Formats: sequence, structure tokens, C-alpha cells
Amino acid sequence: MKDLIKKILKEQYEDDDFQLEILNKELKEVEEDYEDIIKKYNYLKKKIEILEYRKNIPYNIGYVKDKGGNEYINVRIEYPFVKNEKKFPYYRIYVGRRDELENLDKNAMDKRIRHVIKKYLKKKFPI
Repeated sequence: MKDLIKKILKEQYEDDDFQLEILNKELKEVEEDYEDIIKKYNYLKKKIEILEYRKNIPYNIGYVKDKGGNEYINVRIEYPFVKNEKKFPYYRIYVGRRDELENLDKNAMDKRIRHVIKKYLKKKFPI
């Protein structure tokens, strides 16, 4: 079959339909032969993409007040690997009370937020 394909590709046939038929047939055979490898490749590629995204996920900080006047810190993340049926494609994650986290410096706050996000994602969307 491979010799026939080489011959088809080297020579110019008048009938393009013949070439197309042979090439489509060979493509189908290759897909069937390597179906497991292709599926595994796509699976691994998707998992690597997810892990790369999780390493440095972007977030937005929001402050929310309850009826008692307490303020809470929530972060909003977008997670594009899961189809979200909500109106907005964001997930809100509770980080903590503002008065408890207010005295942290910027790096410590970022580290805490990223830890909470990773914990949330591991629970809600395990790999």
C-alpha cells in the first residue's frame, strides 16, 4: 500500500478522485492502527496544559460584606477546562475574613490565595 501511495504522490494522475480515495483509505488505516497512541497523546497533552495553567492561575480579588458588617475576601477565577453551565464562566472562592488577612504583606497574601485556589481546584476538579 505504501508503494502505491508513493507512486500516487510522485505521478500526476488525471483523476484526482482516485488519488483522494487512496489517500483517504490509507489515512483511515493509519488512524485505526494508531488510535490508542493518538488518544493517549491527546490525553497527556491536555493534562500537561491543565497543570501548566494551574501553576500560575490568574485571579481577581473581591471584598464582600455580610449583613453583620463583616468583610470577606473572595477570589474569582476562570477555569477554561471545564464547561461551566452558569451564566458567568467564573468560580468564586472564599479566602477568609478581611480583618484576619489584612495585616499580611502582598507576597504572603498572594501565597495564601494561590494555596486556597489550588486546594479548591484539587477538590472540585481533580486531575
